[in-house]
Amino acid sequence: MSGYHFAYIRTADPALAVEAAEPVLGLHELLPEGGPREMDLRMHRHEGDQLNSATVTYGRDVVVRLGVPRTAYTTTMVVSGRCVFRIGSTYLEAATGDVVTASPADAFGFQAGANCYLKLVRVEQRAMHVRLARITGRWPSAPIRFHPVITRLSGRGQPLITSAEQFFGRSKSRFARHSDEIFVNWLLRHQPHEYSESIGPRAAEVGPLASDFGKVLLRATDPVKEVSVTELARASGLTEAEFVRVFRHHEGCRPQDFRLGLRLEQARRILLVGRPPLVSVGYAARRCGFRDDERFRLHYTRRFGETPLDTLYRSE
Repeated sequence: MSGYHFAYIRTADPALAVEAAEPVLGLHELLPEGGPREMDLRMHRHEGDQLNSATVTYGRDVVVRLGVPRTAYTTTMVVSGRCVFRIGSTYLEAATGDVVTASPADAFGFQAGANCYLKLVRVEQRAMHVRLARITGRWPSAPIRFHPVITRLSGRGQPLITSAEQFFGRSKSRFARHSDEIFVNWLLRHQPHEYSESIGPRAAEVGPLASDFGKVLLRATDPVKEVSVTELARASGLTEAEFVRVFRHHEGCRPQDFRLGLRLEQARRILLVGRPPLVSVGYAARRCGFRDDERFRLHYTRRFGETPLDTLYRSE
């Protein structure tokens, strides 16, 4: 069941902190450092359809070791402070903005300081493999092997960085529930792994990735409500001009025209399954955000080669 949860636990018993983090980390070991004293665990957790995430700080120096093998991929971002990651036999020093991903079979753990905030992400294998297949046309025969290296969330050359940070796990964003797919896309295109060469150079993927993100946001919005290109561009980490140029280049139309097409397709579905007088052309138009019947008729006829009325009575 998806949703958002907050936990605050002040305890000297590591078992309570382990239980709170298990939905994201799975079975793991928590070793407080510096002698017996209380932890100040604060955790914001998001349960999604394809992945679970949590922003967490332990309030003291700790070592965390995850169980092996796991059923999911584990991605960890340093929100603030410093941390040391261990992936297999490799140790990586990380600072704010650094990201690592561990495959299900990798030994993985981290050492975090008292003031370190981490974003912990559990990505189910199917979610990762479906996205890889859509990007490369190849379904992995085994879990994807991510390389033990750090990727940094920074730079103008990565337009979805803003989106990953802004929307991933934020309950107040109206796009938050659609961010799982975008985040997994980002991981596959920016965290090095055994299929990275099939995906191609990261810089070359900026355009289509921003365009894909724009399409997801356009599909996510209520057709009756207006959505501004400025808002979509800001969500993608681009200027409005950059967003429109990228979208037009990869989709062959402006974002506004793409959204118009979505609304017309939805109206057509209503007309095809509707029966007059229960369903009318005006009803379909209003349901899909068209306030002017004549403009709706003109757009519809231009796209489908028949009037909305023709579609409605053909469905009888």
